[in-house]
Amino acid sequence: MYRKLALGGVVAACLLLSACSSNEPQERSSSTAQQETASASSSNSSEQNFDPMQKYDPPIEVTTVRSMNPSIVWDEGESYERNGVYAAYENDLGIKIRNLWSVDSSQYDQKVNIAIASGDIPDLMQVNSVQFQQLLDADMIMDIGEAFEKYATPYTKEYVTRDGGGQLDSTRINGKMMALPYTNGVHNDSTFLFIRKDWLDKMGLQPPKTMQDLEAISTAFTRNDPDGNGKDDTFGLALQKDLMSGSLGLQGFFNGFHAYPNIWLKNEAGELVYGSIQPEVRNALAKLKEMYKNGEIDQEFGVKDLAKEAELIAQDKIGITYGLFWTGNYPLQSGAVKDGKVVQDWGVYPIVAADDQIAKTQLQKSTGLYYVVSKKAKNPEAIIKMYNQSIWAMDAPASDPNAVKYVKGKIQIEGGADQTYYVLNPTFVGKQDRFPVVGKTISKALAEKDPTLLPDSELILYNFMTDYLNGNTDHWGYAIQLEQGGTLETMYQYTQENRFVFNEFYGALTPSMAEKNSTLTKKQDEVFTKIIVGAAPLEEFDSFVEQWKSLGGNDITQEVNEWHQSVKQ
Repeated sequence: MYRKLALGGVVAACLLLSACSSNEPQERSSSTAQQETASASSSNSSEQNFDPMQKYDPPIEVTTVRSMNPSIVWDEGESYERNGVYAAYENDLGIKIRNLWSVDSSQYDQKVNIAIASGDIPDLMQVNSVQFQQLLDADMIMDIGEAFEKYATPYTKEYVTRDGGGQLDSTRINGKMMALPYTNGVHNDSTFLFIRKDWLDKMGLQPPKTMQDLEAISTAFTRNDPDGNGKDDTFGLALQKDLMSGSLGLQGFFNGFHAYPNIWLKNEAGELVYGSIQPEVRNALAKLKEMYKNGEIDQEFGVKDLAKEAELIAQDKIGITYGLFWTGNYPLQSGAVKDGKVVQDWGVYPIVAADDQIAKTQLQKSTGLYYVVSKKAKNPEAIIKMYNQSIWAMDAPASDPNAVKYVKGKIQIEGGADQTYYVLNPTFVGKQDRFPVVGKTISKALAEKDPTLLPDSELILYNFMTDYLNGNTDHWGYAIQLEQGGTLETMYQYTQENRFVFNEFYGALTPSMAEKNSTLTKKQDEVFTKIIVGAAPLEEFDSFVEQWKSLGGNDITQEVNEWHQSVKQ
């Protein structure tokens, strides 16, 4: 609409210039003036009356593809092809959604890769960052910037920029908006310290305020028999083979040394540099090497995944772990609750620093997932309308029957299916600020027994916590999130204290990244693990830095900074 109006203005100007250059009298007749005035008034009225969510009549079709979610409990007769959510889009917007195919989630990326290679993609598709770059290179997807500007509602535009705009900006390539962002909680990857409070009490120790405090706790948990079995069989710090995992990994530990592996940082000159090769990483590795030598880390961590390392936690062999907000649910719950009784007492604490500066947790600005629109799509604006509708429905009051059908699938509230029906929305996105908002209010809501202090969409969390307080230990993991001082309240504390370091690179994979990242990451993991276990000296880190640069890191750095300059313009 706006583009047509702009073109109309250009046409009117050309007509006026043509009249001025002709041999006709320059004065306009009163009827011509009246027509132009009426036309301008009509245009202004049309613009004011424009409805970005107007229903299509007759209905139009939008094709997509689906990754099947095994948690969905289907209403009788419903499926991925025919369900209450799809019916709601057709009923409310006149948009018929047709799946070209639906596959198990484990096969989705492979199927998308085949579709890209064949050049046969649907109107709408969710892709990862590598696939996004492939589609850009193949010129198969559409610049949707104009459609987004025109059809995205003010609420949608506000909703997807609550992170400061990083996730939306990651869709812009050379000034063009080439996808819709799959928004998610920008703070969700915050890391926290989880420590056995019962062991702290037994050792007569206080929660840590510094990295030195944490080291002392780790040593005590290793040497002073906190499980009381008379054996030297406990470890201070949990660690699995995926070193930089948020859960039972070392990301939070490195952050305590102001080291930020795997993300891009801005240096004093305003250039982007790779976190994994900075000197602060060397300092963290030195301390881990010392802790491993002292027996404070499972000596077999290098061959154990999260599930295997979690077995030690369940066996009362580990007292400290770094984790994400959901770590209480998994893996801690299985060890903390046995036969309906809580047998381990875990506390949540902010990560600590090795110096007198505040420790900050590293985060991504982009989720790495996108919704792309095929260049062949006949109605790209319909996808923006679906995006609007999904965002509105997920944030509307739980009592709104018009919104509930996009969550439970039924046109009527009664008899709706399991809440996982919300994943059927073809452009489902998450709240960027969801959990800090809950963390701010949950304690007061529970203390005052007033669930109305929380958004309607979070009542399920309130109910989980009240169930736990009433004796349902199945919700112990949620209690670790929701209790006073839990992960969500600590996350809110992080936001108030600005305890975040964001990845400054949030664009699509550069060509050298796509080609060389896997090799460089593998090399990094090998070297870091060897240093920790003593199979390589600390000086091997310096050699790794030079190898990283020569094996493609310098090329990636150049491309990242070229991107950085482009987005600054």
